Order: sequence, then structure tokens, then C-alpha cells
Amino acid sequence: MANTMEAVETVLLAEVFLSTFNIVLLSALTANYLKMTRKLSTPMTRSLLIFSSALTLYAVTSSPIIHYMLNINPINIGPLTYIPEIFVTIASLTLLYQNYR
Repeated sequence: MANTMEAVETVLLAEVFLSTFNIVLLSALTANYLKMTRKLSTPMTRSLLIFSSALTLYAVTSSPIIHYMLNINPINIGPLTYIPEIFVTIASLTLLYQNYR
């Protein structure tokens, strides 16, 4: 039983870290795209702004911290709860790298 609780805590900590990291990355990316859209308003920059805003909202709403604050209990706890966060992290880092390159 103790090993199970430790595993659940580890998974939740990983998810909290990844979702918080994603929120920070995506907020920076959205702010940068907003600045770019103000300077150069093209369909591409507006699309990037919408894309990064949507990913930011996803990261915020999927955060375990928000779930805890809203008293939402997770039903399924396991690797599949944080693997999507890894993909969002990779996508965010790629966009951020391309943006500052």
C-alpha cells in the first residue's frame, strides 16, 4: 500500500511540474505572438496567437492545481495522465525555439 501511495505522489508531482512548466512556456509564447501580431498583423501571426492561446488554456485547465482548487478528484492516475503534458512541452519548446531563433 505504501508503494502505491508513493507511486501516486510521484505521478502527481510529475504532472504538476509539467503542467506548470507548460503554463509558463505557453504564456511566454503567447505574449511574444501578441507582440508580433501588434507589429505585423498577418493571418499567420493571428493563427499562431490563437494556437498558443488555446494551448495555454489547455495547460491551465489540465493543471492538477486547478483541479485541486475546484475540488475535482482525478479518476485515473497513471502515466497516461501526464504523457499528453510531455507532448505539449515538446511542442511548446519547439515553437519557442523557432520563435527566438
